Amino acid sequence: MSYSKKLWQHPYVNVFKHFGIDDKRKVLKEGDVSSFMDKDLKCTVYRISGAIPAGNFIQLPRNSSQSLGLNGRYLYILFKPTSLKCFVAHLEIASNDGLIVRVSFSNLFKEFKATNTWLQFPYLSANSKESPDSITSNVKISPLSSPQASKWTVLAFDLQYLLSVYLNKQYSYIKSIKVCANMSVKNIMTSDLEFDPRIKRGRGALHKTCAMPREMVFPLLNHDAWDDVYLFIKFPSDAFPTPYTTFSHKVNENQTGHKKSISNLDNKRIVCPTNKNPENEQLSDENDNCLHIYASAEDEVCIHKHSEVPIKGSAQANTEKFTTLKPNPLLRLEKAIGFGGCTFRELYWGKDFEEVIFVSYSIVVAQNIKTSRQRFFIGHTDNVSCLAVYAKGDLLATGQTGENSVTRIWQLSSNKLLTIFQSHAHSLLSLSFSSDGSLLCGVGKDRFSKSMVVFWDTSKLNNCGDVMVVAKAHTEVDISAMKICPFESCKSISFGEGNIRLWRLKNSTLRSCPIMLGEYSKSTITDIAFVPHEDKKSTNNVLLSSKEGFMFCIDVDNVVLLYVNKLESDSKIPISITCVNVAPSYCITGSSDGLVRIWSSDMSTVLIEANHDNPISRVATSNNFLKVLTSTNTGQIGILDISNKKYSSLMRSHTSQVLSLSVDPKNESIATVSEDSSLRIWNIFTGEQLYDFKSIRDAPVCVSYGIYSDSEGVFACGFQSGCVRIFTVNNTKLIAELKSHASSVRDIVWHPFKNFLYSSCESGNLALVSFVHDQFQDLRVLYNVMPLCCEPGTLAIRPDGKYLTYIGPSEYVLTFINAASFDDVLRIDISRINQKPNSSVLAKAIKVAFGKTNEMHLLVVTNAFNILVLDSTSGTFLKQISNAHTDSFSNLITSQNGRFLITCGDNSIKIWDYNMQHDINFQQYIAHVIDISCVAFTADQSFLITAIDNICLWSIATESGKSTHSIFEGDNISRETSPRDDVPTPLVVNPLSLPDPDISAIENDTSTLNGSSLNDTKMPSVSNSPMTEKHFRIQKDYSSMSQIRYLAPEDQAGLNLQAVIGINYFSTNNIIWSPVLSSFIFSSGSSIVLENLNSETSDSTILSYHSTDVSSIALLHSGKFLVSASGPTLVSNQATICVWDLDTLKMINSVNYHKGEIQKLSVSGNDKILASVGDYRDNFIALWSLNTLSLLVVSFVNYTINDLEWDPYSPEEFVSVGDHGSVNFWLLNDENSSSLQLNVHPAKIPPDLDADLHMTCLAFGLNNVLYIGTQKGIVTVWDTRNNECFLNWIADSSTIFTISTSAGRVVTASNYIRVWALASENIDELSNLPDHGLHMEDEMKLDSMVTSLCMDDNCEMGVLATLDGTIWYVNWSDCSSVRFISSHSDKITGVQSNDNFLVTSCADGSVRAWSISDQEQVIKFQVLTSQATCVSLTSGGLIIAAAGYSDGTMRLFNLNQLEMIMKWESSEYFKKIKRDLSIQCISFCTNDFILIGYRIGIILLFSVKANKTMRAFNDHKNACISQFDCIPHNTYIYWLSASNDQRISVWKANWLEDDCQMLDWISFPGMPNTQDADEILVPTLAKFSPDLQYIVYCGHSAKKCLNFYNLKSKAVTKQIPLNSWALSLDISPSGHLISIGCEDWLIKIIDFHEGTFQDFFSHTNSVTIVKFLALQKQLVSVSGSHLQQWAITV
Repeated sequence: MSYSKKLWQHPYVNVFKHFGIDDKRKVLKEGDVSSFMDKDLKCTVYRISGAIPAGNFIQLPRNSSQSLGLNGRYLYILFKPTSLKCFVAHLEIASNDGLIVRVSFSNLFKEFKATNTWLQFPYLSANSKESPDSITSNVKISPLSSPQASKWTVLAFDLQYLLSVYLNKQYSYIKSIKVCANMSVKNIMTSDLEFDPRIKRGRGALHKTCAMPREMVFPLLNHDAWDDVYLFIKFPSDAFPTPYTTFSHKVNENQTGHKKSISNLDNKRIVCPTNKNPENEQLSDENDNCLHIYASAEDEVCIHKHSEVPIKGSAQANTEKFTTLKPNPLLRLEKAIGFGGCTFRELYWGKDFEEVIFVSYSIVVAQNIKTSRQRFFIGHTDNVSCLAVYAKGDLLATGQTGENSVTRIWQLSSNKLLTIFQSHAHSLLSLSFSSDGSLLCGVGKDRFSKSMVVFWDTSKLNNCGDVMVVAKAHTEVDISAMKICPFESCKSISFGEGNIRLWRLKNSTLRSCPIMLGEYSKSTITDIAFVPHEDKKSTNNVLLSSKEGFMFCIDVDNVVLLYVNKLESDSKIPISITCVNVAPSYCITGSSDGLVRIWSSDMSTVLIEANHDNPISRVATSNNFLKVLTSTNTGQIGILDISNKKYSSLMRSHTSQVLSLSVDPKNESIATVSEDSSLRIWNIFTGEQLYDFKSIRDAPVCVSYGIYSDSEGVFACGFQSGCVRIFTVNNTKLIAELKSHASSVRDIVWHPFKNFLYSSCESGNLALVSFVHDQFQDLRVLYNVMPLCCEPGTLAIRPDGKYLTYIGPSEYVLTFINAASFDDVLRIDISRINQKPNSSVLAKAIKVAFGKTNEMHLLVVTNAFNILVLDSTSGTFLKQISNAHTDSFSNLITSQNGRFLITCGDNSIKIWDYNMQHDINFQQYIAHVIDISCVAFTADQSFLITAIDNICLWSIATESGKSTHSIFEGDNISRETSPRDDVPTPLVVNPLSLPDPDISAIENDTSTLNGSSLNDTKMPSVSNSPMTEKHFRIQKDYSSMSQIRYLAPEDQAGLNLQAVIGINYFSTNNIIWSPVLSSFIFSSGSSIVLENLNSETSDSTILSYHSTDVSSIALLHSGKFLVSASGPTLVSNQATICVWDLDTLKMINSVNYHKGEIQKLSVSGNDKILASVGDYRDNFIALWSLNTLSLLVVSFVNYTINDLEWDPYSPEEFVSVGDHGSVNFWLLNDENSSSLQLNVHPAKIPPDLDADLHMTCLAFGLNNVLYIGTQKGIVTVWDTRNNECFLNWIADSSTIFTISTSAGRVVTASNYIRVWALASENIDELSNLPDHGLHMEDEMKLDSMVTSLCMDDNCEMGVLATLDGTIWYVNWSDCSSVRFISSHSDKITGVQSNDNFLVTSCADGSVRAWSISDQEQVIKFQVLTSQATCVSLTSGGLIIAAAGYSDGTMRLFNLNQLEMIMKWESSEYFKKIKRDLSIQCISFCTNDFILIGYRIGIILLFSVKANKTMRAFNDHKNACISQFDCIPHNTYIYWLSASNDQRISVWKANWLEDDCQMLDWISFPGMPNTQDADEILVPTLAKFSPDLQYIVYCGHSAKKCLNFYNLKSKAVTKQIPLNSWALSLDISPSGHLISIGCEDWLIKIIDFHEGTFQDFFSHTNSVTIVKFLALQKQLVSVSGSHLQQWAITV
């Protein structure tokens, strides 16, 4: 069971309280069961009486079908047997393999009995002087009596012991508990802890045996011994050996008296033990600075030995037989870098003010100010949320957040843990000691999330370890923090949102009253500080700071507001005060402006100001009030010396999780990259931050050190933009900037000997860079060779530098390539390595690393968290380390000396013996509360560094048990701090900032890094959505693209894409027409279609590479190359640009850029530069070299760009237009120079035009004339010499989508296509002509609005695309229009075919017939009032199409005569039903009878000849009918119907004889909606095999699989697993192929008999329909509005 499931049951569960003993719905009480107040226990107990135990009992849970689900190892029953009466109790416990075992104990049983599912133990009571052995052998006792008077008893069961010893099973959980007459029961508890009622509370906190919790304690008088009054029965008793022993403790036979075998345990009974006082064990004083996990009694022993399966230790395993990894422990925590966790306020002075105590996530650190040496308080399992220090009493209290909000109290000087306790249910917020250390106050939340205040008595802590609750209060008032008054321990002050309260503790009772602030009552209090007494007559005052900048002084005794001060800036703006502290002669405040101010005592004058770069979170004064400890909300800790005004920085921190870590090969520093967009360099031993790189716009994501030359070290940093920058370590000089990638860099690896650098990115590309001196050069880039979904750690180089290994091209394959040439050397498929024969789960690789240098091992981590060891030379599998981790696996490295293997997972570190020479080959350590993201050895292999929330440095012990080095040995290395003359701004020593290529052009001088941080760079505002229809519109309802594809080689593929039906009507740049080439090009989904107009055949060429819809295409002026663009996928967040060679029809280059779709591609007049425009989410203009597709320059604009065009007469100029009247004229300085710059001139629209005019399109004319269209139908004319508008006219009533101009004509496209004639294109002449020489020559209207337009040079003929998905040819000379291509404008809902026609139904209400041979639309039947939801065809003879509609109507169309012949409305039959009558499925059984399936689950049989309903079927009522299938056989029709409630009915019918019989009813368990199926309706699909032997079906079941149901045996005989949900299913007419359309965009072709399959990827959304064509070897697939036709080649 996972840790998260156990967490709520820790440390114990009060069963009666948790399940509600008095709740009749949960607990069954039968017979004589009553409750009463017991005088001895002083609490309510339950008495069970009756002559027959089986008829009088308490049972939890009430129903036997339910389960308690309690997983505590120990069960405690607090009961008292009724004297001279018999009693019985039953427990039902489950093993990990699901076996339910009943355990019973009773004084009725005379001997022990055992079966495979029942254990019976006799309950005997013995004389206290007798030993357990004498009891077992000598006592003769009546089963119905007890020789001793009955006492209250604590009966403790070790449930794991019971199952492991007696049944050789592993314990899982408790299913039920039943206690029967005759007894009294106080309570039942479960826990993983071993409690002993004889140990005093607070004394067993760190031991195996703990004191009883308060709810289990029996009351005692002062003079009584526990064993004299009560009984404690423990099974097994201490006399019996435990089934498992700890690895660190040797089992000694002398300790147990004698050794017993398993065979002698069958006569064991539950025995009342002898009276003896257990010795109070002392808490260990040792502190090894780590939380080291030893295998314990409750853990399953796993032995990793060579390549064998893990050997599980048996119950009798003796640790003397085990060899372990030594010394133990191997790791010792030396340094923790990082301040923070829940807050940045937990910072205190230590004892004698020589140490600073702070929180580093789950670790509490005490750091010496002078030597920087750290001590650690480790043991919390979640982030520490609060501290309290009582320095005089040498006490430290720590509390953690989360559900397990335990409090620990430590001895401050020795790190000794004194006690652990828990009172709050969760979210412990604040701790505070009283001035004398006798009280501890804690604030948290109870189980109802109310604020809970608890006071503990800590006065006896150092003497006996007891901490008792003094008082407790629950309140609805929000409390953020609470402090005990130093001058009067019975008073406390709390504050929270909207309240300040004074609390008083008196006679163990807490009372509170509000402190009224009058007009300032709405102020948000941030901190409180008590004013020290100047003399005995001083009043008890407290200062409160507020977010609004007020300082309040409160008289605590009189609860009166004395005065208010306000902190304001020079401009009189209030400054938020975040913290406050008070000394006798001054007051200190920290504020959100980053200033620490030291005020005079009356707060009238500021004495000192210390400026920080971030808001202050904490200020604290030393004992002599000469030093101030400060911290900021970015994790910086500093000390201000008031006497000399010097400031020193003590600690700096990352504010988010660390993503990457690298160690300097010279062992001097480490580099880290974090989610806070920073790259930091640290001193490896002192923890001092040396440099801080900031880049908000282009965040760093990975870092790696390398050797640049013999004397100079460098590090490479990868960024989100795909850029890799190289810096020198010594002088922080930027020596290279590499742009090999267009998406975020994933891994960076240096060659160990040669001048090579390797990098990979999220797009799956791999780059090789060589460097000599200052020259870095891209040698080779491999595209799409790595999976998109992999994380860092998928790239590794062999220690000899010969091979580079990566995971790819899929997660199942490892590829070895030559490290110098990138040539393939070896590929290894790991999917079936060392897998079980019947396993259906394929192994995936998630991490790779090379092992020992001399053995050339490759270590591969799989998704099952196994480690495969392979020979990197031959690829041979050598061995496997199984179950290295259980729940997660985040990292893997090996030491260079081949001694250790380090793995990270399950929030812990495991250090392994690399050679696996022991039985127990690892040790496990915890220092982080989440999975460790980064781990590395130092260069000398003496230290280990781990990082995620903080950075931890661990020393590694030698074989002698001592650390090879210590960072505090020798001269006691201290932090070097530079003396300062005045109070400075706390900044890094050498502030650095990274250049940001996304803002401006690349500068000439990038040799050094200096200047301001990018934190100060403000991005211009970006519109949330486009303002015009011209802008590219994203398709709705995108599903997730498949990450697992089994694509066959091109020459072995079973399908070949032949044709497509559909264009990207939602794009306005989707067609190109070239009259010279006699061809036109358009986009259809992710494909690009090339149509040759001169060809006599209808064959077209399809270019496929993109993964999402193509948004824009552009043709170079030479006509030889084509550029296309598509948007980002759900995996990659960047768009794709591709360049195609039209001679070879191959993609020759590609790049990823822009975070949204690409609105426009435009090529310069000289074919050298490509401009790409991002959509409204991106707003970047990027210029690319078309020769290399390298980025030249990029610029951001603060408006949505709708169009961009190059000036045809000046290849350095272009114009962009967009929303809010944006018209920008751009000039590129020189495309041949090394540094390109863009100059822009924003133009102003004339004042006579609407100020909120959105520019949509543009076109260049002759003689410096520019035409720009708008969303209001206005065309504006501009003079490009002075960038001014001199003319405008209204060309249409709606958006102008596109403009074309030539030969004195202007063509505008909107609702109408209009041709405008200009008398002249000379600007000077136009201004003098009437109406500026403008008149309309002609106009034409097509089926819908025109979105794209391509005209010839004379504007006499052209090709157009419309919103209805049609492409037209128009000719103005004869005013003719011819439709080239038709397509659907909405989702296709149904497909049927016969020999010649393909018939489709669409959600736009249309039913269309297409010619299969040339994909031409033959006829279209349109209904405007409803959606066409399904369609069916007759077979042979008269071709009739039946279509169902969303309004419940059915229409019949005669395709021979091209007319509708019948309309039938469902309301004629469902006269009384007012529900949704949408038809979902329709099918011709014969040419006369039609099956109609409705959304409400009813099926009708309709006769065409009789024009009426013949029969109704209600078997699937209330479940939507998803599919019909009909097959004629002899004189019968076999048909089936499937519904979305996972049910399939199978029928046999002869309609002419009115005979219809149900043959079978198939149902399978459904699965509730999960994350991967929430947005997708997974239908139930079923088809007959052509021979009627099988029904192949699938649906939303527990497993994604294809089921083969045998109609004769009426059973599923075969299953084929699927990777994703199936949305459509069909079987070929020959019966040898199955086709499946998947929700992850794939088409899957499966061999019916063999089960082998191939995947095909071409659609950009879920494949909702697949259909084999009747006679041709073809397949049709549908996704959205696009239909694709495939040729079957197998």
